[in-house]
Amino acid sequence: GLRGFNAGLVNLAAFLANAMAESIDHDSCEEFHWEKDIATGRYAISNSCGQNGRNYGTESCPPWQSFMTCPAAADAELQASI
Repeated sequence: GLRGFNAGLVNLAAFLANAMAESIDHDSCEEFHWEKDIATGRYAISNSCGQNGRNYGTESCPPWQSFMTCPAAADAELQASI
């Protein structure tokens, strides 16, 4: 009932708060970045496109997960503002 629904909302809020805290702490966006640039000591923006030699743009789901696959946007752009 309503009590279970409210518990679900509390769990979701706790998950989102933890994700936000970890992304701030680790200077990351959508994944945990562990490859730092040796010269600057910072995490490269290219980490969001794959780490450890991976290229997420060319990866695909296994056949049993193909319902979750969508085409990559080749014309996507990155824009930053201060």
